[in-house]
Amino acid sequence: MILSRALGNRLRRGMAIFVIVAFSWSAFGENSYQGQEGLRTKMRKTSRKSMVRRAHGSQANSAMTLTAREKEGRNWEFRTAPLAFLASWFTLDVAYRLSDQWSFGPSAILFNAKGPGSMLAPSYNGYAVGWNGSYHFGSVRKNSWYISAHGYYESYKLYPHAFSGHKEVTGFSGYSVIGYQWRWSRVNILSGIGPQISYQNVVERTRPLNDVEKSPVESRDVKLVPTIEFKVGFEI
Repeated sequence: MILSRALGNRLRRGMAIFVIVAFSWSAFGENSYQGQEGLRTKMRKTSRKSMVRRAHGSQANSAMTLTAREKEGRNWEFRTAPLAFLASWFTLDVAYRLSDQWSFGPSAILFNAKGPGSMLAPSYNGYAVGWNGSYHFGSVRKNSWYISAHGYYESYKLYPHAFSGHKEVTGFSGYSVIGYQWRWSRVNILSGIGPQISYQNVVERTRPLNDVEKSPVESRDVKLVPTIEFKVGFEI
């Protein structure tokens, strides 16, 4: 009886210890599995974020590279003076950029006024062709100070007003300005001031008075006057 009781007590203790160990092991395994799953989830999220960042970085670099290439390829610029349209002067400067600061190219002006002028504003009819050059103290693609020079061969008729004759003018003129450039993407505005010099041969033909025509008067004219530049350019 005593032996059987002792064996029964030991058996019950052993069963209790087994149950406790089994439960603990099950709880530990479940926690370990959950921990591993959480770690795997975090790693997957981190990997996705890294891939997204790399993709965005690659797109940004590609966009920057494309923009830089586009800008490097835009070496031509066309400029005109819109205020000169009021006097029927149509101007065009074509500038090719040799570097980030220097540009050169041909220039042309069409004087296309119709009819005689007035006492304050004479009419011009003819043309001028020449050359232009610019130097930017900063970058030609940014807001910056600049200096520019223009030289022309001119041939036009000048009509002061209806009660006189006209002048036939041929010769050379040139001007240089210092100014500032404002730029927005491909469009820019240049505004400057400086001296203008001209050397011209002038033939003055007066209007006949009482059917008596006067002989033309020929002279040479040299002028040094201030000038203002205001032009709008477009980059291609």
